[in-house]
Amino acid sequence: MRKVLLFEEAVYPRALEKEFYYYCLLRQLSLSKYLITYLLYTFLHLLMIIPKKKYLELRLGFLKDVNNLEEKVNSFWQSGRKQFMNHVSVGKIVWISEYPYVLLRDIANQHKVEIVANTYDINAKAFYSFEAVEQLYEKTSLSEKTRIFANYHSKLKKMKDAEFVIVYNHKFFVTSRRFWVYKLLNLAYTFFMLLMMGLSLGLISMYFGAAYFLMPMFISYFKVENLLFLNVLPVVLIIFLLYFIFNRAWVSFLLTSIVIMGLTWINYFKLLIRNDPLLAMDVNLFFESMNMAGKYVIELDWKIISVIVACILGTAVAFYWVKGRIDFIRFRTLGIVVLVVVSLYSYKNLYANDKIYSATENYTLINRWSATQVYISKGFVYPFIYSIKAAIDEAPVGYNETAAKERLSAYNYSNIAENKKVHVISIMLEAYNDFTKFKQIEFSKDVYGYLHELEAESYSGELVTNIFAGNTVDTERSFLTGYTSLYNFRNNVNSYARYFGEQGYTVEGSHPCHDWFYNRKNINEYFGFENYYYFENYYSELANGKIADDDILFPQIIKLYEANKKTGKPYFSFNVTYQNHGPYSTEATTDVQFIKNIGYPDEEYHILNNYLAGIHHTTQELKTFIDYFRQEEEPVVIILFGDHNPWLGDNNSVYKTLGIDFDLSLDEGFYNYYNTPYLIWGNDSAKKSLNNDFKGDGPTIGPYFLMNEFFDLAGYAGNEFMKLSNQLREDVDVVHKNNRFKEFGVLTTELSSKNQKVLADFLQVQYYWRKNFRGD
Repeated sequence: MRKVLLFEEAVYPRALEKEFYYYCLLRQLSLSKYLITYLLYTFLHLLMIIPKKKYLELRLGFLKDVNNLEEKVNSFWQSGRKQFMNHVSVGKIVWISEYPYVLLRDIANQHKVEIVANTYDINAKAFYSFEAVEQLYEKTSLSEKTRIFANYHSKLKKMKDAEFVIVYNHKFFVTSRRFWVYKLLNLAYTFFMLLMMGLSLGLISMYFGAAYFLMPMFISYFKVENLLFLNVLPVVLIIFLLYFIFNRAWVSFLLTSIVIMGLTWINYFKLLIRNDPLLAMDVNLFFESMNMAGKYVIELDWKIISVIVACILGTAVAFYWVKGRIDFIRFRTLGIVVLVVVSLYSYKNLYANDKIYSATENYTLINRWSATQVYISKGFVYPFIYSIKAAIDEAPVGYNETAAKERLSAYNYSNIAENKKVHVISIMLEAYNDFTKFKQIEFSKDVYGYLHELEAESYSGELVTNIFAGNTVDTERSFLTGYTSLYNFRNNVNSYARYFGEQGYTVEGSHPCHDWFYNRKNINEYFGFENYYYFENYYSELANGKIADDDILFPQIIKLYEANKKTGKPYFSFNVTYQNHGPYSTEATTDVQFIKNIGYPDEEYHILNNYLAGIHHTTQELKTFIDYFRQEEEPVVIILFGDHNPWLGDNNSVYKTLGIDFDLSLDEGFYNYYNTPYLIWGNDSAKKSLNNDFKGDGPTIGPYFLMNEFFDLAGYAGNEFMKLSNQLREDVDVVHKNNRFKEFGVLTTELSSKNQKVLADFLQVQYYWRKNFRGD
């Protein structure tokens, strides 16, 4: 009986073109010029983008430059232990192959078999003629009874008058039934192994996602409902998706390992070095991140090395022992479509869902006020995918970059005249609001007396913030940038702080809390601050390891101001207090009664009284602070404002007890919920220098327009963006995140047609301004 074996399936089921190339490359390094295109062709072929003939022609192009080709072919087959499949040797044996005859002649002669293969023009890098396996088979003698050995889906299976032996995964099957039983079991085994590999990578990623908490945090993940599932599911989806694309378990495991562990370790080292997690937005700053990474020494410990070794071994295991493949292209395509749909559905309904993210709180080991630690408390993969929402800084509807640039270019950049440069000290007061506006409260002590005196000699009004009882950086960064909507700052920003720096000012500030709080350590640098003083680098020592209250912070602001005077440069300082940060104790922390208890529950009374005790302390410190600059000979302007209303009990229990209206559908409730005070005060020298008394009632505005108000008082024109924003501010001075506006002094949910156009133009330019840093 004659036996016809398809060489690449039944004799040598390995990629001959790949093995021979690397064999030659190791002996002739000049062939490395083919390496990149060689890998590209492999990738395109795996995706079935280029046909077999074209693929082989491209891959075998290197043969033209191989020195002593025949000798290389002969030595290749003699080298090492070539793994040929066993087959019955009785009878006449014929090999057919789509590979070039020149590569197979020697090995066929050694095995004393007939070879039928394609012919290849080495110089032209093309086949003389390329015939598929069924055409090559027809060239063999048909006079004998034939048994064909090939893959189940080989076109040879259709040949008449021949027995067909199925070759699959180095095994032979005489009947289709045995083949299918084996194939299904093998595929089930492959899927099971892929699942285990995905779970393993997901768990390892969670372990390193715990960063400096490591094992205690890792164990805590299993105690939070759905947290394990949310971290592991994406890894499993990726490994299966790659399997359906490449049809090789080892490729999918290797690529998934590189992607998941690569991102995991970038996050791990970012946390250890900068206490800054990896966010989806950082992927857009890859080269900048690489440049930053070069400034640090990164050491691979035994744990990381062990995982790298395990991933290499896992790839080898998959290569040799997880060989199940899907031969039906339609089934693979269906699998890809299903996995993509599941992934998109999961992102929209699970990973981008704020309620689910909040429900996975894991505060046992962390400080809940640290955005970084909250990220760590949820693993790595899950919070990283959740961060995609913030990474998508969507352009306004109808955005046209050219048009936005032209609109902005209609305004020019103005400098501050040298004789008009005054020192500017701005302070955002934590949870500071004037509760005397709530008539329901009966005060026993004049908490806000000095604030009212200061307002009387200042330009003062109220801010309509976007926030309540938290997320203080919204107000902070709106003030510093002038942006009506913020995004996750990860690179240099065209901020007003930077504008002062461009005008020759020293630009610095203070926050006595931790530098990781809202990632200020990194983001304030993006805003253009030359120096910023935090708990870690300044205030810890002054406060004996505690977070400094205002009796330490305010004198230090003065000290830093005085130090700058020696430079002869004007000074811009932006500071954020921490005193009065909630929550406030439900037990008495002071003997002084600042409000009358007219039947409040004890816990709620103590919350409010304790809050007002802190506000009273801050207000008294402000008096000392202002009095210092009242005597200062150099011109100084001070800007004060509150960031948001305070937390007063779970579910706003104290506000409810007081009967304060928080109905956001009504103007009063809206303002009660979001408003905080602001004032702009100038000493006598500043008033003289700027020819303005800095007195009067300011409008109720969003914090993004507060700097505009100061520039108007000072007579500064500002940069082009401020000039554009002034056009919007003329009629619309509140653009709230809840789609509320204040137009012509009235709250509304729908602007006039004229101002709809003005706002739309502003948002287009604001987006352009955010995306295009002047320094670039």
